[in-house]
Amino acid sequence: MIRRCHLKPTLLSIALGAIGAAAMACTDSTGGGPVVTATAIASGNGQSALVGTTLPQPLQVQVLSDDVARPGAVVTWETSSGSLGITSNTTDSNGIAAARWMLGASPGNVTVSAKVPGAQGSPVRFSAKALGWVTPIVDPLTDNQSGVVAASLAQPLRITAFAGGAPAEGVTVTWSTGDGTITPRSSTTDRYGAATATWTMPETAGEVVAKASMDRTTGPPLTLRATARAAGLSQLEKLQGDNQVYPSNFPGFDVLRAQGADQYGNAVTPLNLTWSVESGPVEVVEVLAGGAARVAPTGAPGGAVVRAAAVGSRPMHVDFRLEARSPVPLVLLDPGAHRFVSQANGSTPAVDTIGVGERMTWVLSRSGEGDHAIGSVGGVPNWGPLSFFPCDDPAVVDWVFTEPGTYQYKDYFDPAMTGTVVVR
Repeated sequence: MIRRCHLKPTLLSIALGAIGAAAMACTDSTGGGPVVTATAIASGNGQSALVGTTLPQPLQVQVLSDDVARPGAVVTWETSSGSLGITSNTTDSNGIAAARWMLGASPGNVTVSAKVPGAQGSPVRFSAKALGWVTPIVDPLTDNQSGVVAASLAQPLRITAFAGGAPAEGVTVTWSTGDGTITPRSSTTDRYGAATATWTMPETAGEVVAKASMDRTTGPPLTLRATARAAGLSQLEKLQGDNQVYPSNFPGFDVLRAQGADQYGNAVTPLNLTWSVESGPVEVVEVLAGGAARVAPTGAPGGAVVRAAAVGSRPMHVDFRLEARSPVPLVLLDPGAHRFVSQANGSTPAVDTIGVGERMTWVLSRSGEGDHAIGSVGGVPNWGPLSFFPCDDPAVVDWVFTEPGTYQYKDYFDPAMTGTVVVR
């Protein structure tokens, strides 16, 4: 008897790394009965997945009889690790039987055998690689972002999972935050090992934190941070300096300060304001950072209105009301020039004349210029204990003289600075 053998091509799955195995299909040239021939790997060989997960593609075996698909053939499955969900099944009309393989808990190379009794090429062996614990990495482009309150960050959060040096598909990531919302609450890594989620900032500005917990990792949850910024300016209000009253010869009012907020009440910074005198005997002498300005009387008494207006937004302003009253006996301390200057007559060293029971005032126009204290020079008359300038801005010291006489005084931290008060 002469036997003739030929190769039976396998089915697809090159992209999945299936082995291009082929079985020897033989026929009997003498005209005898059909011979059940070899099995062939149709797909599923050479895959990899995380331990404890199911391989992406099913395992498939094809059974042929004289090169023709044989339905109803019994295939018995055995695995070295994990589970198949079945121990045996039968081939379909195309002669194919399939099984899904869930890998076990141990990483490494594992195998499955598919047996067809009496068939050449049986058992057919499948191999796979069970990948171990996952290493998660936060995409730096999505961490430490800055976004507007109540709005989503420009870049979705992104974490990539690696196992055995390769991207790990099918890993579940659970997202959580007490600051705003993250959607979805859980996501699964794609074939590139990446899982993403959208983070919507809370309505309160500030530093915010999110956590990402990934399956099959041994470390703690990953931390992602962001900064929630205030939205656009929607309200402007006076914070400091309204309704002040000072003598018209005083060197300046307390600093005027405004603050802005968005629709959620978050402070808007930096606050860009323009300052203008709407009416009255005052002038804006300096615009400060942070929505503030210094204003001083021009020398005449009267009421004044100073306006702070927002720049680069819809029209918005606040008005500060000030009053400059009649001048008073006043001396300006000028530490830069080491002198006291009378605001009544311009004398330096200052010499001022007042009546019994009147108040004399000394002003350090800017705080933070060192320590200063006024006290009497000599014995009689002595107008009181040493008076330290406070840390206010402007810093003021005053004294009511109840007895006539000529009083000499000096700055005890800068003795070259002297002055005289004549009380009549």
